[in-house]
Amino acid sequence: MTEFPFLFWFAIVIAAVVVIVVARSKASAQRSPKPRPVARASAGRELVNSNSPPHHWASIGEFAFSVVGESHYQDALKKIAGDHGKAKARVECIARLMPDDANKFDDKAVAVLVGAAQVGNLSREDARRFRRRLGQKGLGSQITSCDAVVLGGGEWRGEPRMYGMQLDLKPFD
Repeated sequence: MTEFPFLFWFAIVIAAVVVIVVARSKASAQRSPKPRPVARASAGRELVNSNSPPHHWASIGEFAFSVVGESHYQDALKKIAGDHGKAKARVECIARLMPDDANKFDDKAVAVLVGAAQVGNLSREDARRFRRRLGQKGLGSQITSCDAVVLGGGEWRGEPRMYGMQLDLKPFD
C-alpha cells in the first residue's frame, strides 16, 4: 500500500514537468523572430520590413561612395532632403542596400533605399563587388544598411539642381 502514494506523486511530478516543457517551447516559438519577407525593388511596393534590423556596415566617415540612377528618384530624394530653400541640402540618413534579383536590366543589381523608397542603385561593377562582400561576410543576399547623405537640390543661377546620394562604405576590393 505504500507504493501507491509514491507512484501517484511520481506520475503527478512527471505530468507537471511535461506541461512546463511544452509551455516553454510554445513561448519560445512565439518569441522567435519571423523571417523577413522577400522584398523586390522592381515590384514597386513597400520594400523593407522595419521590424527586422539589417546588418549595418561600419562607418568610415567619408561618404565617398557614389550611388547611380538618382535622376530617376528625384521625388524621393527631395522628400528626404526636406525644405531647405535655395541652399543646397546635406541630410544624413540610413540607406538600405538590397540585392535586387528581379531587376529587369541587371539580375545582380543592388538597390539603394531610404525607408521604403528606392533612391538609386549601386553601379553594375560595384553591385557585383558588394555581393561578393556579402558572401564573404556570410550575409548571402540579406538587406544591409549603411550611413548615407543626400546632397544637392537648391538653385544655381536660378535653375533647380538635382539631388544625389553618397554612401559611407569602405571601398570594395
